[in-house]
Amino acid sequence: LTNEIYKSIIQNMLNAFAYHKIILDENGKPCDYEYIEVNKAFEVFTGMRADMIVGKSILQINPKIVSDKFNWIKFYGEIALNGTSAFIEQYSEALG
Repeated sequence: LTNEIYKSIIQNMLNAFAYHKIILDENGKPCDYEYIEVNKAFEVFTGMRADMIVGKSILQINPKIVSDKFNWIKFYGEIALNGTSAFIEQYSEALG
């Protein structure tokens, strides 16, 4: 399959999808993440438009995310550093 087909599948799937770049601190621990790509379902689900968030970090977009009970930066960082994937259902008070 071509990259165009994969991109079309991701953009049109019903599940929210976000591709992040993990930002590490001087000790190699995740301290932030940048949005690289999101699909339409992610935009609808979060209320955040791709053109407003892609290329920005979560702390630029919503610094209150660190006060959530769920540690989003750690969660995404562990996935990226371990080369895994995950499907979660988690509420973010900071994102509403």
